[in-house]
Amino acid sequence: GENSGGAPWVLKDGGGILVDITDVKSIVGGLLELTDPQVYSRFSNDARNIALKRFSQKEVLNLYVEELKKISK
Repeated sequence: GENSGGAPWVLKDGGGILVDITDVKSIVGGLLELTDPQVYSRFSNDARNIALKRFSQKEVLNLYVEELKKISK
């Protein structure tokens, strides 16, 4: 959902559709959009690329190092 915890952060660079989960029309619209093979393929590729970049070992370790620098000052 567009207001559901980490979902907007996870999808901020693409890879899916954020919808209002309290609105049936919004949910149906999002699902219908995903039935387009080109849209589905694009989101799938984007999601994979984003996940590989954002959650790579190097990226995660860099985030930890930056946080450790903040608390060690």
